Amino acid sequence: MNDLVDHLRDWVEKGLIDEAQAEAIRSYEAAPIDERRVPLVAEVLGYLGGSLALIAIFILVGEFWEDLRIWARLLLVGAGTAAFLAGGWFIKNVENPAIGRLSSFSWALGTVGVAFWFGLFGMDVLEVEPETSLLISSIAGFVVAYFVYRRSPRSLQQILVGAAAVGAVTSLLAHFDEIPEEFFGLAIWGIGAAWLFLTWGGHLKPAVTGYVLGSLAILLGPQFMRFGEAAWPLLLGLLTAGVLLVFSVTLRNTILLGLGAAGIFLFVPQIIFEYFGDTMGVPLALFI
Repeated sequence: MNDLVDHLRDWVEKGLIDEAQAEAIRSYEAAPIDERRVPLVAEVLGYLGGSLALIAIFILVGEFWEDLRIWARLLLVGAGTAAFLAGGWFIKNVENPAIGRLSSFSWALGTVGVAFWFGLFGMDVLEVEPETSLLISSIAGFVVAYFVYRRSPRSLQQILVGAAAVGAVTSLLAHFDEIPEEFFGLAIWGIGAAWLFLTWGGHLKPAVTGYVLGSLAILLGPQFMRFGEAAWPLLLGLLTAGVLLVFSVTLRNTILLGLGAAGIFLFVPQIIFEYFGDTMGVPLALFI
């Protein structure tokens, strides 16, 4: 504080600030700091205790779930979902990092609850096929997740938006019997590419989360295509990993660099075994 007083006196003498400004700075710096931050250990223990309590509730409900009527199941899930969404809404504007994370966690549980409620409604009330129920659940979850994300653009909310988008697209494709299995992985790849583009354009925040989700999707998409008989998804995956490396240099982004390198390690061995079998010459030449 003494150093600050000396600096302020010197700045006043040199005409950088006037006496009123110097006094305002002294008063501000001398005011007691009341951050009221929750210690990290206490926050971790709080989440741990809350998670264990939720697990206990789920186990207890599971014990008599089969004995409940449909309306009772919907009412029970709906009440819990409404409680989580309302809790996240009421504490969203509190200026405290720990409370902000709690709001995000509560909203996430509420979003999952909405998806579960609509899936349950589709299965038990509408009595639709499982893929249709999953489509209804994913669309409802996406709408709520996107609304919450627009209100609070946090990592957890962005992850739920992405998961709901993947669930909606893949469950929609499941309704078409003639679609090759490779299309499911291709759809995930396309969502990942769109995710990266939106993140690069500044439409998805935090950007770190957007780059990670998008990169994982375009790398895992070709891997899911391998459920079919085609081998070309491996080449797509390798090309995708190479593009990530190129853009990591262009954008000076270490996240894309690390995931692109991981993609090279993922797809190069598979391509060697796919096209060259157990031949030793190819891996030896690659090593050299």
